[in-house]
Amino acid sequence: LACSGQHGDNPDAIVWDLQRRVQLFRLQEHDHGVASVGFSQDERFLYTMGVSQDSKLVVWDLQTGCIVSTQVLNKPAHCIAWGGRKKDIKGRDTTMLQLATAGSAYLKIWTLDPATGSLTSEDCVTGISRNYSCLAFSEDREYIFAGSTSGDFSALHVKNKVMHCVTAACSNAVASMLALPPDARFPNEPYRIIVGGGDGSVTLYAGDGRHFRDLAAVQLEGAVSSVQVIPRFQRTTTVIMAEQD
Repeated sequence: LACSGQHGDNPDAIVWDLQRRVQLFRLQEHDHGVASVGFSQDERFLYTMGVSQDSKLVVWDLQTGCIVSTQVLNKPAHCIAWGGRKKDIKGRDTTMLQLATAGSAYLKIWTLDPATGSLTSEDCVTGISRNYSCLAFSEDREYIFAGSTSGDFSALHVKNKVMHCVTAACSNAVASMLALPPDARFPNEPYRIIVGGGDGSVTLYAGDGRHFRDLAAVQLEGAVSSVQVIPRFQRTTTVIMAEQD
């Protein structure tokens, strides 16, 4: 599946079936523009987030094309990310889903009940004031990583909603982030994340949630707006990076 969001008055978000090359749904709920869209990991649900003049967060059921839940955001969100299934107090998956939004000096984690449409939020204690620019949940959903326009990223513990560390990453804003699965060669550093900088840097970090170190880096010419990993072989991956002119 793919989804495209429109800008301008009465914009739509359009869901496409790429294999069949047909339009599945035309979603009409935003008034001034669609700023961000994202599929849940199983592609059952889709979020659409409006531009600042719109301030709507809508979750859609892609089996029916109907709205599951909608919220008007009190503060403009600059970034948003799915976080998979919410865990209970014993660390077991529940039927609830979670996602996060962040912006100027705030980060919220939302809990969605698909059965009732309930969408509630909790504020994270960041400890510092940052303008957050991108988000990524760790593979085990224990941490959320938040990049900022200050050129650093924070690691926040999902269960406790508190920040555990801040790591300087680049000389410009953090433009993109991608959390990777753990590497068995580094059992004491289960969290790995690729950070794309506005200065063209792409750096791989590893850590335990409270401390991160850089393992490798490359330098590109333009801001790194997107990072994606494509598995190739058992011990090899290819990293795809998109630059801005």
